[in-house]
Amino acid sequence: MLVSHFCKVLWLFAALVGVIWIIVYIVVMLALYLSPLTIVSPCIVAKSDLPPKPFLLAHKGASAVCDNFMLFVLASNF
Repeated sequence: MLVSHFCKVLWLFAALVGVIWIIVYIVVMLALYLSPLTIVSPCIVAKSDLPPKPFLLAHKGASAVCDNFMLFVLASNF
């Protein structure tokens, strides 16, 4: 009789520890998932607060130096 009661108490204690671990896990996961909402980053701004876009003459890489210069002269004429 005493062993049976001890086994029930031990089983209930193990179940309680399992429930506590599940609650702790859920709380930690919620904190991790919701923590990015509290981050204030200078990289995230509204479109109206952004500076004007730079004027792009050509975007062909360094191998097309002649084309870049010709595009620069063409753009300077306007």
